[in-house]
Order: sequence, then structure tokens, then C-alpha cells
Amino acid sequence: MTNFMFTSRFGHTDSVKLLLRAGADVNATNMYQISSLMLGQRYGHIDTMNILLEAGADVDAVDKQGKSSLTFASESGNVQGVKALLKAGANITLADAKGRTSVMLASSEGHSNVGEVLLKAGAEVNMTDKDGITSLFLALLDYVGRTHEIEIRPSSVRPSVRRPSVASIISEVTAWIAFKFQLWLSLGHMPRRYFFTLEKIFFLIF
Repeated sequence: MTNFMFTSRFGHTDSVKLLLRAGADVNATNMYQISSLMLGQRYGHIDTMNILLEAGADVDAVDKQGKSSLTFASESGNVQGVKALLKAGANITLADAKGRTSVMLASSEGHSNVGEVLLKAGAEVNMTDKDGITSLFLALLDYVGRTHEIEIRPSSVRPSVRRPSVASIISEVTAWIAFKFQLWLSLGHMPRRYFFTLEKIFFLIF
């Protein structure tokens, strides 16, 4: 990691400006092809990100895993970063090595506020990753995992899951889906894999 990348990673704006004036390459990357802009997005340094964008940072550069600054920001829940990158012209359809777009990564981490921004910007909610999984299914997995306290024990012991009643799961998941449908419909989106997704999620739970 270069000095310039280090200062960007920790949000030292004065140092970032100084190094840029001294000729630092705004698009330099480390051995994993991660740029300073990606680091700033991942760790939520908005002021640093704005400086890098003004200096001509490549918004659509990707690392070895195919992740761009937008996917880093979306996955980490950096709403302001996502908005700034979209304003700067970031490609909303870029997918990582697993075929997951920014809206998919936001959904998988439960960042609904980021998801709303991406959907309003035109993100395709019905796209699938390389395993055929949609944003809705990833969001459901995150919701069920957080709500029902899935507990992973050491590898020598089988995973233990606290199983709530069937009725409580159906009630909670139905309410969650109703909310998401209302959001997607208001934005002009309609997930086509609704029943397929429900079949998957209930199979995993039961």
C-alpha cells in the first residue's frame, strides 16, 4: 500500500491533498487492484472521496474480485458515498466475480437505505448472480438470519439454529415482503421470482 492509499484509507484529507499536489497517482492500486477511492468508500470517508473524485479518480475501476467503488460503498452501507458515485457517473450494473451487483450486495447486508437509492437510480432488481440468486432472496436471507439468531458453532459441531414457530416465521416474512413490494411497486419494479424465492427461503428454514 502506498502512502497515498494509506492516507485515503484513514481519511487524512490534508495529507491526501498534499500528496496529490506532489504528483501522487489518484488511480494507483495495491496488489489486489484496490484503489484509494475504493478504500475511501469502504471505510466511509466522504471528504476524502470527494477530493479523489475531483482529482479524476476512476469511478468504474474494479479490483481482482470485480468490485468497484460503488459495490464497496453499497456493501458497507455508505449511503452518501453511493449518492456521490452515482452523481459522478458510476456504472450501476457492474457485477463482481460472483455476478453480484451493487443492489445485490446492499441487500445481502441489510442496507435497505442504500437499496432505495440504487433502485431509484435504475438498478435492476430482477438480475441474478452466477448462482441464480436475486436481490430479494439475498435480502430475505439477511432478514431471517438477523431475526431468528442463526448461531454457528465450531466446525466440529453441527450449526445450531433457534427455530421459532412456523406461524411466527410466516407472519414476519409475509410482513417484510409486503413492505418490500410496496417499495418496489412505488418505484416501478416488480420482482418476477417471488414464489420461487419463497420456496427457497422456507426450504432453508424448515
